Amino acid sequence: MPIMRYKTDYPNQVHQLLVSVSRHFYILKSGDVSYQKKPFEFDLKTVRKSEKVHVIHYLLKDHYSGVFYAEICTHLDLIPVEEFLFRAWSKQDNIVFCGIPMMIIVPKSVQEFAPGLRSFLNTIQIEQIDPTSGYQAGVREISIWEDEIRTALAFSPRLKSFTALKHSTSELITRLIQRGGDKNSRISKWNDKIKQVNLPTELMFFKEHYATATPVKERRAPLGNLEFVVDDLYEDVEGRFEWGKKRDRIFQRFFDAEELLDDGYEVRGKSVLKKIIIEDPQFIDAYNSLGFLEINAGKYSNALKIFKQAFAIGSRHIPDNFVGKIIWGMLDNRPFLRAMHGLGICYLKTDDLAKANAIFEKMLKYNPNDNQGIRALAIQSNIALKQYSTVLSICSKYPDDAMADTLYGRVLALYKTAKVQEAAKALEEAIKYLPLVARELVKRQHIPMNGEMPGSMTWGGADEAYEYWHRVGKYWEECAETLDFVRRGLLPSGK
Repeated sequence: MPIMRYKTDYPNQVHQLLVSVSRHFYILKSGDVSYQKKPFEFDLKTVRKSEKVHVIHYLLKDHYSGVFYAEICTHLDLIPVEEFLFRAWSKQDNIVFCGIPMMIIVPKSVQEFAPGLRSFLNTIQIEQIDPTSGYQAGVREISIWEDEIRTALAFSPRLKSFTALKHSTSELITRLIQRGGDKNSRISKWNDKIKQVNLPTELMFFKEHYATATPVKERRAPLGNLEFVVDDLYEDVEGRFEWGKKRDRIFQRFFDAEELLDDGYEVRGKSVLKKIIIEDPQFIDAYNSLGFLEINAGKYSNALKIFKQAFAIGSRHIPDNFVGKIIWGMLDNRPFLRAMHGLGICYLKTDDLAKANAIFEKMLKYNPNDNQGIRALAIQSNIALKQYSTVLSICSKYPDDAMADTLYGRVLALYKTAKVQEAAKALEEAIKYLPLVARELVKRQHIPMNGEMPGSMTWGGADEAYEYWHRVGKYWEECAETLDFVRRGLLPSGK
């Protein structure tokens, strides 16, 4: 399974190159720097259409330590990228950053700005990496750099002149990378692990090789088909999906998209996921993430279509006569099991209870350890279908379980099958472990409760009790006698 986040181990392993139009700074006719609060919408392609003279940032950052080198110019006097890289990698007075890296991350906008860069980097044996998100490209560093410039302008009137500001960038760089104290600064992290530094020889070498460089179209190896392997060497037959190492790049892009979604950038995250599906139509987890976004938005019909696609991708690889397990413990099985989970929820939410139940039962057969908590949904769907004997069968397979659905599902199923004494004992046990669930069931008013952290649930907490009632409470409320039974169970213990 590929690495979940991009990680470097030492300085000068990976650098991040950024060339960007300033979002806020431009140059007045007097030559002074001015700040505009409303961000400019220009990029490297469109900036020449502007009537203002815009500041352009060139920034090269070491991914491991955060140490960086930067230069500024105007859009009317751009710096050749090979000259900037030569100075950035050379040793300079008062600048910590120096040395040629093994790899460099170059955003698409910079690739278009400097089309010969990839060939040039190949010539000097530096691997170019295409970022899958702005975060991997290091775009936040530009914002931090602009904030440093704004602070400097506020406290140093002499820097109002753009010429003075250009000549003072080394001071601003040093101030920024030292922030955090001696032990926590970027410089400390650089110094702790920097070893051999490979410096460039001469600028003319860079200029000559860049001048002869031509863009090289990237060739990507075929991804290959998703495979399902059956292992029958042991007592239990097990199946597992195999994605192949050629999908490592796709997985990395997927995890970056997930990070964008976690940080609230839904439009950008969804865009990356959709591009992944175009490039790799078999990539189940991209469908899953889009599907769960639709579920969170309450658009269950949309989500259902997506999860049907994801489920079909995995299902067509599983032999018709397969009766073994597909366990969660095998990491490459998880995308398919997540697709089944999403599909089952969609069927449940659209009241297609029989199909929901069939999915959940199949999941419990595939993965009886039930790391996903599917038994709760299986119990819910069987209660909705009034299949109480099946509810009891599921509960019996998890005798030590303390989930609300298992404890209280057993109570309801016993009571509905007229096993009142057994139901009373089961209720006593359920109240012992999760008393707030019983209290929530018998309330006249139900107030939504959230967990301490978004997306989390507190075992035994009021949020868990409300969530259980919200899903299953209507089946308890179908008969007043059922709730009276719970009220009586609460009285003797003084709950």
